[in-house]
Amino acid sequence: MSTSVATKALLGLLGAGTAGVGGMYLLKSGDSGKYIYELIDEDATLELLTSKNKEDENWKSAWEQYRIDNKSKDRDPWGIGNWSSLKNNAGKNVPQEFLNKCESNSKKKVGSKKDALYVEVSKWCAREKRVAASSLLDSDNKVLLTSDTQASDNAWKAVWDAYRNDYKETSNNPWGIQDWDNLKSKDNQNAPNDFMARCAEVAKALVLDKEDPAYQILSKYCTKAKE
Repeated sequence: MSTSVATKALLGLLGAGTAGVGGMYLLKSGDSGKYIYELIDEDATLELLTSKNKEDENWKSAWEQYRIDNKSKDRDPWGIGNWSSLKNNAGKNVPQEFLNKCESNSKKKVGSKKDALYVEVSKWCAREKRVAASSLLDSDNKVLLTSDTQASDNAWKAVWDAYRNDYKETSNNPWGIQDWDNLKSKDNQNAPNDFMARCAEVAKALVLDKEDPAYQILSKYCTKAKE
């Protein structure tokens, strides 16, 4: 549930590669490991679903994700009863058994976040705390610039100038804008198409709050004041 590699690259924040997930990480004899709920609690981006209310929208979303991920299978990974009927019924009530499985599986110990059961619980039984960066703009009285606005619009020209002026005297071009050497010294240009496309992608980046670099970059280079 992390920001995509592509988005990190756009932000100039791409660090060392992250480890993949998938196979089961078996505990060795004498290795106590950690409870899955503890590992989720350590992740600032996730919150384990603990409500007993099956009508909770977060539970409905979690169950729908589980159903979609496994509906092509004759038997689902957690052995939910009446699966052959449930798997093709979108929008139905969340089975109590699914809530029970989330609770019981979250209380199992694993060796690391690479463990397949941890991956499953974090995907099907937890809520993503982050939101799209663009969703926070309104509270700052800003509006996201999109391709619906012409590249020749003064608002697009202004943010393009902000980006260009920040980097024209350096060797950096963090968003990889094409023909940069030619464009960086020219004033009052239309915003390049690839610059506008980068804004559209950064707008989708998941952030916890306004302190996130993705939000700050979006706010600086991809917005105008709300009218």
